[in-house]
Amino acid sequence: MMNRFCRILRQAFAVLLLTLILAGGYGEAVKSRWCFAASHDLAGLEDRAVDIEPSDGSVSVTLSESEMELLSSVRCNLLYLDENVVIHLGSDANIDADWDTGVFRDNFDGTWPMLDGHPVYIELTEEGDDYNLYSIPIKLNGEECILQVSYNYNDETYHILGAYRELEESGMSDQELIPLREGDMVTTIHFAKPVSDNDDDELAAVEAETFQIGSHPAVEDEELGDGTYGYIFEFLAPTGESALSEIAVFNIEGGNITTFDE
Repeated sequence: MMNRFCRILRQAFAVLLLTLILAGGYGEAVKSRWCFAASHDLAGLEDRAVDIEPSDGSVSVTLSESEMELLSSVRCNLLYLDENVVIHLGSDANIDADWDTGVFRDNFDGTWPMLDGHPVYIELTEEGDDYNLYSIPIKLNGEECILQVSYNYNDETYHILGAYRELEESGMSDQELIPLREGDMVTTIHFAKPVSDNDDDELAAVEAETFQIGSHPAVEDEELGDGTYGYIFEFLAPTGESALSEIAVFNIEGGNITTFDE
């Protein structure tokens, strides 16, 4: 995961630097020396150019038939880009994927999954015909857990399956799912890196918000709010190896979404 994270951050820092320079912000390079390349088979997809549609600002990538044969999935990763910090919000398969033409287009509408209205880091872990499975790292009543969530395509709804505890000293994880109950205290965990020229700064898990679970806990797509967001297509092979496209940048202001064109 760290390999993938640092490649995502490498691209985010490059575009964030350019954005800040154009806005009159930082004038010195933001450096990231701890990144790795994609696997040999997917190397041709690493840093794949992203096309911007002038009419609506949507972004897409176009793959050849031979490139698609290497893949089992095309996903998206979303980041929050600030002049002080980059926050990885997670991954999803919510894209307009056309495996016949090879065109994969974003479905970004300014929303992202949230737990009881609180932003979370959410990771797509499994794609099925009728559902997707996601993991959300949290602290549940002070204990580190992974919250398991499914999205059902039939009712177009997220379903909270429960949480399991992180790895114990034995190396085994407690796979018995713990239901969320009214009154439980949840702390959200994000993965972030400060924007600085200090090479010692590394990606870190950060405790964000602590709140009490309500009577009907739910994960729902909700408005992200104003800000600058990075969007990256991720190309996954059946072996789990991946490659990442160039980053596209969306700016949300007053509910309006515009695309930053380098």
